Amino acid sequence: MKMKSFEGDTFVAFLDISGFKKMMEEEGGKAWEALDLLYNTRYRILKNPNNEKVCGVFVSDSGILYINDKSQIDCDLKANLILLLNIVKEINKTMLENNFMLTTSISYGEFKYQDRIVIPNVDKSAVYGGAYVKAYLDNEHGNPKIKPGQCRIIKKGLPDQICRYIREEFDIFKMFQAHDLYYYYYWMCNNQEDIQKFKSDYKNAHECRYQKLCKVLKKSNSINNNQN
Repeated sequence: MKMKSFEGDTFVAFLDISGFKKMMEEEGGKAWEALDLLYNTRYRILKNPNNEKVCGVFVSDSGILYINDKSQIDCDLKANLILLLNIVKEINKTMLENNFMLTTSISYGEFKYQDRIVIPNVDKSAVYGGAYVKAYLDNEHGNPKIKPGQCRIIKKGLPDQICRYIREEFDIFKMFQAHDLYYYYYWMCNNQEDIQKFKSDYKNAHECRYQKLCKVLKKSNSINNNQN
């Protein structure tokens, strides 16, 4: 898929495979399995014509997803964020079904992506902008540290109308909970009532090993799928 160059204000998601460095130290090719699944999932989802506004740049165990809306000034911010969130959810669910977890940080602001061909057969891409930097730094060094399976939106820089939608709990925003610096998106739950139970189970499992955290996420997701 040919990436589309973009410059302007938009939503940017930075996602990362949890525990990837440890996987690389283990035998059995688990790290490669995780990478292969992430890249194939990204390709499958983004090639869908319904998702044409979302572009993705993936390098090693990390990926950048951004909304590329040609209208920019008159774009539907709510619809664009919902589209991005649904894609983040789909990627997370596919990875989880195969016992891998991601961390996802989302921000809004200035972003620039540009394809650059330096010499034949060599491609270089430029990624720049405050939204990318915020999402990346939060994922790597945010406080509190983002945990496996979590997805959160950085409050700083969010358009007022988006904050209003979240406060009023419209549509997908019912699955958000506000904290000091973030809105946490509970993609693994389908109902507001499920969130507190999930949070309790997750907290109890947090001191345990990676695999137990994964089971908690999968259990919640399985219960909700059976209810639909």
